[in-house]
Amino acid sequence: MRVFKSEEGFTLIELMIVIAIIAILAAIAISQYNAYKRKSKAKDLIGIARNCAQEIIAQCSIDTEGNVTVSELESCAYNQTDNVGKYLNNVEVNVGQGSSDNVATVDCNSADGVNVNAFGLIKGTTVSYKALCHIANYSTSSANSYAISCEGVVKK
Repeated sequence: MRVFKSEEGFTLIELMIVIAIIAILAAIAISQYNAYKRKSKAKDLIGIARNCAQEIIAQCSIDTEGNVTVSELESCAYNQTDNVGKYLNNVEVNVGQGSSDNVATVDCNSADGVNVNAFGLIKGTTVSYKALCHIANYSTSSANSYAISCEGVVKK
């Protein structure tokens, strides 16, 4: 009588378990990749907020009275219908000072500093993002000195 050696290899159940694990890992990776792509597209909001903050500082340096009207600043003039660049639409910029989130005039001599918020949607989605830049005022007896710090974009 002949004795057969056992055949080596994987069973069907073992192969199905491995495929299921790979599918789960792929689903997680794809969703993380899509979120990464959306966030990278929203990075333009940081540039928009920073440009507005830089224009506020420039106007504060020019204006001898120390008051800047936000609506007159070209870099801050975005509204809900604006399409910006390749990836953003519905961009809005708000300038806040002190406890107010949206001011018409910035007091350049205030110690409160200024917050510039840029909001926008990624084109083709309903995902909204926000970028924040803060202008700190370091006043001395002879002159004002300003510093801008910006945070990364966050989902709104």
